[in-house]
Amino acid sequence: MFPAGQINAYVLCGGASRRMGTDKALLPHPEGGTLLEHAVALAAALGLEATLLSGEAGRYRHLKLRELSDARPDRGPLGGITAALTDSGSSPALILPVDLPYLKTIHLKRLRAAYFSWKPDLAVATGPGGLQPVLGLWSPSSRVRVEAALAAESRRLQDLLHELEVLLVRFSATALQNWNRPHDCRP
Repeated sequence: MFPAGQINAYVLCGGASRRMGTDKALLPHPEGGTLLEHAVALAAALGLEATLLSGEAGRYRHLKLRELSDARPDRGPLGGITAALTDSGSSPALILPVDLPYLKTIHLKRLRAAYFSWKPDLAVATGPGGLQPVLGLWSPSSRVRVEAALAAESRRLQDLLHELEVLLVRFSATALQNWNRPHDCRP
């Protein structure tokens, strides 16, 4: 378990899902429920209550979970991550993308252990397919650079990573398999 009060968890679920053609967060998860419920359950399994980065607060009000609006609308994941870091204050922010159906608790424990061993600006997942920049544990010290990137109209997390002390945490290809298009959801 993560130490209570030491980390805040956020589920990044505010995307437009244009390539999928439907809201990815509400897609059925292979083990039951939805992708969004899976991500929230991962946080809960670690003793954390997830806050939804839903783009516009109220999008998933039927779930009765806390939601945050993006720091600036239509800015991609950066708008949600900025909102999370602002909300998290002096605690690290664990960002969980909603579209990783095969992510498990063990992966988040590995991310946490790496972060607290090194205390970088960001501990981020990487695998055979490259970086998964939206799955990471962000330090409070990264907030200034994240806000600057947002103010500079940046939308690409990859560009921001060059300005941070980043610790790469290796995950399997399966753990980082994300669902972006309808054909990704097939077994």
